[in-house]
Amino acid sequence: MEAKSKSLTAERDEMMGSLKTCTSQKTALSTERDSLKRTNSAIEEKSKRLTSEKEDLSRRLNSCTSQKTALTAERDSLKRTNTDTQEKLTRLQSEFTKQRAELHSNTLQLTGLRRERDELQTKLTVFAAQEISLTKVKDELNQTITVMEAKSKSLKAERDEMMGSLKTCTSQKTALSTERDSLKRTNSAIEEKSKRLTSEKEDLSRRLNSCTSQKTALTAERDSLKRTNTDTQEKLTRLQSEFTKQRAELHSNTLQLTGLRRERDELQTKLTVFERYSKQSWTYFSGSFYYISTTKKSWRDSQYDCWGKGADLVIIDNKEENAFVRKFQKKLWIGLSDRLREGSWIWQDGTPLRTSFWYPGEPNNFRGTEEDCAETKYYDYENSWNDVECTNANFWMCEKKTGV
Repeated sequence: MEAKSKSLTAERDEMMGSLKTCTSQKTALSTERDSLKRTNSAIEEKSKRLTSEKEDLSRRLNSCTSQKTALTAERDSLKRTNTDTQEKLTRLQSEFTKQRAELHSNTLQLTGLRRERDELQTKLTVFAAQEISLTKVKDELNQTITVMEAKSKSLKAERDEMMGSLKTCTSQKTALSTERDSLKRTNSAIEEKSKRLTSEKEDLSRRLNSCTSQKTALTAERDSLKRTNTDTQEKLTRLQSEFTKQRAELHSNTLQLTGLRRERDELQTKLTVFERYSKQSWTYFSGSFYYISTTKKSWRDSQYDCWGKGADLVIIDNKEENAFVRKFQKKLWIGLSDRLREGSWIWQDGTPLRTSFWYPGEPNNFRGTEEDCAETKYYDYENSWNDVECTNANFWMCEKKTGV
């Protein structure tokens, strides 16, 4: 009894140690959970702030796009206006060139007419001088007519001849006067046409200067629009780059937040599992919870009990787990049997036995009995397994794999 009491005391102390370990792990998990909650809150605030900044950037981008559209339309309108002005200027230049050629032709004609007029005036001067000379001769004749009355008969013929010459000269003078008047009228018409052409040329020059100044202003405005468009495009490019970076950062933060939430949920699940199984007298070891019965049953009934708890009879995969089972210092059913085929030991999940810890000479079907189930009997030794009849009554150990 004293040995059993010591064993129970040691088992109690060990369970107390396991409970303290579980409590400290629970405290650490609670602290980590609170830290994750604070981190989650900070990330959510940052996500909201980034969402607000993204919406602000979107509004600014839409405003910039509308301004860009308006500037583009205005620039296109200016280009069309400039094109129309250029075509109009080209037509005016063509008309001015034609009118200048026509003016040059008229100027040449005017110069020729002036030269002809000067020649006619020279001839007229000669005839006028001759007329004056003839007039003097006539006066002399009149003065001497009395003296030369005796010669009148002989001079009469000469006088008649002179009168014929005078008539001829007079008719020539009349013709020259008529031609001179015609030249004067022609010259006046040419001068009026020249003045009109000069006025039209000056008007065309003013319109050309106005067109040129307008063209210069439009060119300056177009260049200004181009510079503004370039600056806007650069600003838009920068905004797009910043938006892309912020969106990538937001995506990264979202992924981190999702990962943290998943880790928090996993930790919460693990904590819940720890709390539930700890309250039900389960012991945790290396990713599984273990339950040791307080009553004895057959191997089959023990298996049913484990199934009812959502677990299986323990499956020992390695030396560490075997040592963990041995430390309870009890004969325990484990989930190993050869009930389906004699000598073919398999675990109850259907996996074949690979690593075994049979006591020397086991399994042996002692005295010809049907020892088809395995137990941990010689727990003071590493090789502690023994085969025994499945109907025997034993304590048993359930194992619940949690992956925790």
